[in-house]
Amino acid sequence: MANVQNFDIVAGETCTLTMYARDRNNAVQSLSGLTVQWRVGTPPWDPTSDRPVLTKTGSIVSASAGSFTVSLTYDDTYNIQGDFLHQAVTSSGLVVVSGRLHVRPGIRSGS
Repeated sequence: MANVQNFDIVAGETCTLTMYARDRNNAVQSLSGLTVQWRVGTPPWDPTSDRPVLTKTGSIVSASAGSFTVSLTYDDTYNIQGDFLHQAVTSSGLVVVSGRLHVRPGIRSGS
């Protein structure tokens, strides 16, 4: 099982999530020469067959330390809320992070 990291954000929030690629024994997974795709889906979610709600490309911070970030903008999350499952997958097909993403309703101006 991949490293589990859970996140709690507000809909429409601009933020950067930092994640760490680890194996089931919590050993660092090197990201050297790889890219990372972060996918979010609604439970129950089968990432191998279901369409993700959100997909973003991660930015490698330290390949040798297995750290990477995913930047979210207003447009990414302003129209979603609730509980989701997420996972980060390397270009080699290895799932290096999984967990839950909770999106709380944001404050909206009147329309």
